[in-house]
Amino acid sequence: MSPELKAYGRVLDPAPLAGIVSELATAQTTAQASEAELKRLKTLAAQNNASDRALQAAQAAAVRDQTQVHAVLLRLLTGWGEALVQRNDLPDFVQALGSLRSALVQLELPAGDVLPAEPTGARIFTLATETNPIPAELLGPAPMVDPQMQGRGFLLVISPNLQKLVPGTALTGLLSLPGEPRQGVLLPGSAVVRFHGATWIYLQAGEETFQRTEVLLESPLEKGWFVEKGLKPKDKVVVVGGQELLSEELKGQMGGEE
Repeated sequence: MSPELKAYGRVLDPAPLAGIVSELATAQTTAQASEAELKRLKTLAAQNNASDRALQAAQAAAVRDQTQVHAVLLRLLTGWGEALVQRNDLPDFVQALGSLRSALVQLELPAGDVLPAEPTGARIFTLATETNPIPAELLGPAPMVDPQMQGRGFLLVISPNLQKLVPGTALTGLLSLPGEPRQGVLLPGSAVVRFHGATWIYLQAGEETFQRTEVLLESPLEKGWFVEKGLKPKDKVVVVGGQELLSEELKGQMGGEE
């Protein structure tokens, strides 16, 4: 697997973005109208059919309205980032967010985590989809730092939003990084047993004996977990009945104590 860094985030509320996009559309329409009026008056002035005063007023209005467009674009850039500003389909994109056909996500690295290179992609998970990654498109860096995480952030879009994730939904993500692939094994999710705040598996040690072994679940996959250390490809693990083995082991320990 590619190198990855874990990040945390949430689904963003699209309402503020929708508001500023609407404001931008209004400013652009006003600027286009004032520019058209200025062009018309210039033509009339050339024919001595418009006064200098009217022409100057039209020029001032055109400059004012164009300045307003730039001001709104600057707010959009500083608040939402270059990746969104440059979208040609921004109004349609915002409408898809509002109808939950798409979801805008911001992921942040924990404070102190340093990216060795720019991420190339990401996998997103909810609390209910711990081993079922949600496809997401990496848009680019987030323009602002989250006040709680204080780490570098990234914007992503989930489209289509099949899970109907709503604003505020907590998410975790794994940012894919360029570099040499990591070697490991795919551990089936059904093999994992949770006990005392740790994750364990039962590894076959003999014909009818099994050894409980702690494992570090590093990266969730569609059918289980990627494990980089502690397991070899030919190891045999219990995938059905692990919880029953744990119960029997604990009973045996209690019997030994008695």
